[in-house]
Amino acid sequence: METLQKLYKHLEKIYHFNSVVSLLSWDQETYMPERAFEHRSQQMGLMASLIHQLKTTELQEILKDINLNELQRRDFLIVKRVKQDLDKWSKIPEKLAVQLTEVTSQAQYYWDKAKKNDDFDTFAPYLEKIVSLKIEEAHCLGFEQNPYDALLEDYEKGLKASDFEKVIRPIVEEFYQKKSNSVLTTNPFKCTIPAYEQLKFANQFIQDLGFDFRRGRQDISSHPFSNAISIHDIRITTRIMEEDLQYMLYSTIHETGHALYEMGLNTELLGTPYSETCSLTIHESQSRFWENNIGRSLPFCKFLASKLQEYLPQYFSEVSPEALFYTLNEVKPNFIRTESDEVTYHLHIALRFELERDLVNQVIQVKDLPTLWKEKMQSYLGIIPPNDSLGVLQDVHWSAGLIGYFPTYSLGSFYAAQIYSHLKSLYPDFDFHIEKGNFDFIHQWLKENIFSKGRMFYSHEILQQATGNPLLPNAFKDYITSKLELV
Repeated sequence: METLQKLYKHLEKIYHFNSVVSLLSWDQETYMPERAFEHRSQQMGLMASLIHQLKTTELQEILKDINLNELQRRDFLIVKRVKQDLDKWSKIPEKLAVQLTEVTSQAQYYWDKAKKNDDFDTFAPYLEKIVSLKIEEAHCLGFEQNPYDALLEDYEKGLKASDFEKVIRPIVEEFYQKKSNSVLTTNPFKCTIPAYEQLKFANQFIQDLGFDFRRGRQDISSHPFSNAISIHDIRITTRIMEEDLQYMLYSTIHETGHALYEMGLNTELLGTPYSETCSLTIHESQSRFWENNIGRSLPFCKFLASKLQEYLPQYFSEVSPEALFYTLNEVKPNFIRTESDEVTYHLHIALRFELERDLVNQVIQVKDLPTLWKEKMQSYLGIIPPNDSLGVLQDVHWSAGLIGYFPTYSLGSFYAAQIYSHLKSLYPDFDFHIEKGNFDFIHQWLKENIFSKGRMFYSHEILQQATGNPLLPNAFKDYITSKLELV
């Protein structure tokens, strides 16, 4: 059908425009000169304007001539999703889309500056603008009772704040008092290793996990992130603390999980839901799966120990897999979310969820955040950050306008635990393969059962199809409980 092909060409055009935006964004977070940020925000705003026109007026003109009833199944599902996208995109005025893009581009510069200088007041005015614009966006999109629900929808279709509270609260309450039994005498990761050696090791190690450097690269940034410039250009970043290899390594493994998902997508019909990631929940399920379910398991620690001895023998000639395992799974409150264990991590998510929900509902104000953050940290984790850099300024998400993102980390963890449990039931020799560094069978299963689905189905549908069950929170509870029995 000629009109259908016209649609696919148009969607591919949008895909290439978005690729340019991704590249500009990646450059801003890595190598862009400091004084270029104002012009970069203008460049990003211009791209937002052009993309908005492509995604609304021009797309609507093409879609009006396509009859869903005349399409084959794959085309039907694609066009159905695109029509839903159009309905959402059309609700956001072009002016608002441009304002959000420009403000967040500027805000990321001031967030980075504020974090380095422990100066929340530098960032606060930009966060106030972002919150105001996101509230406006929520009202444009529409909601039943809670404007925050409209923003959650961006990251997980159909998710409501009340639903997430029902899922997260039992986990938080049950595991709040959990402790590991091990008494660590030494941390094998703590030794001084120059940054260039750490990055070289990380690049070697993630190739063993399946990262393809012909289609990607890794760099340094203030906050680790992954950015899919295109299907064959996946950028990830990490951060390095020279006296603690774990600080870098597990951020790298997390971002590699994101990258492996992007690298496993369909390469046909670029820009259509057939070749796109499903949701941030599925995306985070992949990063959390590799970082935690695989990366903190004892079989993986045996594999990791062998690689540390191979790549960094001068520091890890006699490293013990058990010592790595105990270190990685010690339950202990931490100021930093990304450095937290699998139990207390979800207390960090609950904290952020509650704060951003209350911001959007105008129950609290941006100026209240530093104090409220410390109060909630003391209430949930029994510790108080000594400064805002270790507290309210630690995450990049709000500066990027990603309000509603944080719940997907917990949901992704629950999805990951269920996928992990299912894979272990399918493969009796699962642990043996992990210990030997054979991950090909996992890549293949994920590609067939998750990656190949693209965005043709919703997250819960993909989980059901892949594991045979809807989301089972007990899968996460069972996984954590069995692990803590070992440590």
